[in-house]
Amino acid sequence: MGFIKDIFKLLRNTTWPTRKESWIDFRSIMEYTAFFVVIIYIFDQLIVSGLIRFINIFLENSIIYLDKNKFAVTKGKKDG
Repeated sequence: MGFIKDIFKLLRNTTWPTRKESWIDFRSIMEYTAFFVVIIYIFDQLIVSGLIRFINIFLENSIIYLDKNKFAVTKGKKDG
């Protein structure tokens, strides 16, 4: 039972953040999250467009093309 008493003693001696500090921390987390979402989205778009372009190089003489805007397979001759 000494373990349980030690847990409560540790919790009592802990300095908890104030409401203002908690909101500042929360805001910081949201800012970092938004920043990295934008970075990952941009990186993902670059990878996807490059990958589709790379795949289409090998499919140039084929009847199947990957459509970058629709992310679907289009059959037939590629326009342009």
